[in-house]
Amino acid sequence: VSTNTQIQDGKISAGAVIDLRTIPVKELPAEEQAAISQLLSTVPILKYRPIYIEVEGKPSIHNKQVTLDDKTRVKLGNLSFTLSDMYQRFGISEESVKQQVSKELKNLPVDVKDVEVMGDRLVVRGQWLHDKKT
Repeated sequence: VSTNTQIQDGKISAGAVIDLRTIPVKELPAEEQAAISQLLSTVPILKYRPIYIEVEGKPSIHNKQVTLDDKTRVKLGNLSFTLSDMYQRFGISEESVKQQVSKELKNLPVDVKDVEVMGDRLVVRGQWLHDKKT
């Protein structure tokens, strides 16, 4: 429905208002379907209206991938969870999430070398890969 990204105090927060009613759940991979089902059973209000979801953490580079620190938090409306709490509460596999994020990042036409928060800006250093399709 809408998105919002902010950089403040060395952290980046990216959020979006989503309406799960508009997502074609049956077209998603089985694990994602199960995660959404678990999320809907834990937070039933998601069945009826859009909700704000946000991820906030300090970015860094690990194995040429942008990652967020251990203090990263996920917000669902007014509820806030650490990533490990989120994985545990909703039965989401941490490894699966990392693999999916890694897969998506590999599709970017950039080889990321460094990331740094400078004031209200996120500085990403890397090399544009001309041979990758955008």
